Amino acid sequence: MTKKGTAAGLLVFGIVLAVLALMRLLLPGAGPAGIAPASALGSGYSLLLCLSLVVLGASLGKGAMSIVPQGDDLDPLERIVFSFAIGMGILGLAVYGLGLAGFFRPGWILAVLILAGLASARRVGPLLQDLRRAAEMARDDWRNARVGWFLVIGLVASIALLTLLHALAPPWAYDGLVYHLQAPRLFLEQGKISPLPQILQANGPLLIQMLYGAGLAFGSDTFSQVLHWAYAWFLLLAVLAAGRRLLGAPGGWIAAGILLGIPIYPLWGTLAYVDMPQAVYEFLAVWAILRWRGDPQRAWLILSAVMAGLALGSKLMSLFMVPALCLWLVVLARRRGWLSALGTGLAYGLMIGVVAAPWYLFNLASLGDPFFPFLRGGAEWPAARVALHLDYLGSFGTGRGPFDFLLLPWNLYFRHEAFAAFMASIEYPSFLFPLILLAPVVAVSPGVRPLASFSLLRLALWYLGSQQTRFLLPLYPVWCLIAAAVVLTLESRLRLRLAYPRVTAAITAGLVATSLAYTVIYTLDKRPQAVVLGLESRESFLRREVYDYGALTFIQSKLPAQARVLQLWDGQGYYCDERCLSDAGQVQAAYLVQVAPSVEAMEALLASRGVTHLLLDLEGLNFLLLHDPQGSHAAAARFFLNEFFPRCGEAVYQDPLVQVYRLTCTGDARPSDDEGPAG
Repeated sequence: MTKKGTAAGLLVFGIVLAVLALMRLLLPGAGPAGIAPASALGSGYSLLLCLSLVVLGASLGKGAMSIVPQGDDLDPLERIVFSFAIGMGILGLAVYGLGLAGFFRPGWILAVLILAGLASARRVGPLLQDLRRAAEMARDDWRNARVGWFLVIGLVASIALLTLLHALAPPWAYDGLVYHLQAPRLFLEQGKISPLPQILQANGPLLIQMLYGAGLAFGSDTFSQVLHWAYAWFLLLAVLAAGRRLLGAPGGWIAAGILLGIPIYPLWGTLAYVDMPQAVYEFLAVWAILRWRGDPQRAWLILSAVMAGLALGSKLMSLFMVPALCLWLVVLARRRGWLSALGTGLAYGLMIGVVAAPWYLFNLASLGDPFFPFLRGGAEWPAARVALHLDYLGSFGTGRGPFDFLLLPWNLYFRHEAFAAFMASIEYPSFLFPLILLAPVVAVSPGVRPLASFSLLRLALWYLGSQQTRFLLPLYPVWCLIAAAVVLTLESRLRLRLAYPRVTAAITAGLVATSLAYTVIYTLDKRPQAVVLGLESRESFLRREVYDYGALTFIQSKLPAQARVLQLWDGQGYYCDERCLSDAGQVQAAYLVQVAPSVEAMEALLASRGVTHLLLDLEGLNFLLLHDPQGSHAAAARFFLNEFFPRCGEAVYQDPLVQVYRLTCTGDARPSDDEGPAG
């Protein structure tokens, strides 16, 4: 890269930083939870902030891509996707390093990002060239089907725009308010990363939450949703790139269309979760191994291990990926001899562990459990409470026997609510995925065939864990490639294919149109456009969409600063302050009743913890009652509603889904003039 190109890159980053700083100064004052309220300006700021970090990460990752052979080995689309994934991982690890060193502050985070910008400035020009070439490549794919090209643009752009509106709205989804945002918020308040044993999930791998913390540091919590949305679209690009290489241009677009045609997929991408980053990293790990199979250079295995390590650093559930990848690699490498293949698999697994090690070593050093709390637990999470949480995780699905595994292709669709945790009505895989069962008898592309064995391994390991549909997301890209290969082969055998796959393309377009229809319905229900454009206040939106927001507002406005409100069956703590003691695992009520089964014992236990109030989350309770194999939550609900509250509770706040009780039996809980009447 020339000095002129480097100067141009520095100029780009300089202008972006200046614009971001100006917009931050012009943002309205602080709103709920100290975060600036949403408005057209705030939405633009969040979008520009995310775009800046994406460009910065992709530029940084492009430099790191020097470990992969260049030239014709990677097309522009592949380079963009891998560069983005690596660069964002580097940024997340850099911010994590700041947190460990006690510099988790806005100024230090900004300094790291500026240094990263300086280091990657000369890569901006080549990155933009890749973008231009990828756009030209996509346009060339549709050179003989202009009507289809405009249809694709219309469908994709419509879904992208509508889902972006949701991403720019204030965060409202459950897990985001429990720990994806709450953990980095608390780290910023402390100025460092430290154990948070009271929030179970905040002690796992937090690579993506470090990036969310950067957004919070610069005054935007909606940044987290926009970044998650960006990862969803990069996953779509990764499927397109892999499909084009394995199946040709039509196959790439069919595979990407199958993924986008899953109605819940674009909606999942709008939440402040980490499922999309996990899926990106897992799929790229698989894709790099497949590339290694065709081009056995060690660089591909290194790249795959880095991707898998970043997946393992993004979400604990990726532990179920590692054995599948290692075994699959051993099978693929068997042509070199089983001993050599086994050594390759072990070295590969070790490399994954090295990349992911920072998160698990920190837990080992600070909590004595690398997978806290599942090995040794702790004071906040003794064995009985961990067992309740494992019961909850294991309650999803329709059974765990061999016959139940064979019935998965049926149950995932016709009993999909048993696997669902979010929007159960549309939480199911693509309707084209069952065609994968035909792969053994249909002569699909040789490049796709090895994916079947990995898919079976990964599915079996998912089956052994928590059988939630959302946790299948990392497998969806693999299934999209196999399904695309099957349907294209069937169309060809039935002699329905002409110049390009008309029937398959029509079916895929219909699925994408269905996703668009569901997205429109979802948008009409949530109405995010008003708050994004500044036509509705942030607080008004949150009162509509966060069912316990009214209760949390009451706690912060009506209860004294020394009040301590223990939330039963409610883990959402992001929109509250230190007065709220959230139940991140939603099993605390059942555990407390096991420890203190009488009113007197419960009174003493709560008093010893300094609890002055209890928040009863009826919505959370109703959900847990659907996942209560031992009846523990039902017993706890009967105890609190029929025994404890009638004797020791005075309702000070009630709405249809949440109630707040002042404890009247404990000596520390006295009536306060600040507490309003129940209402």
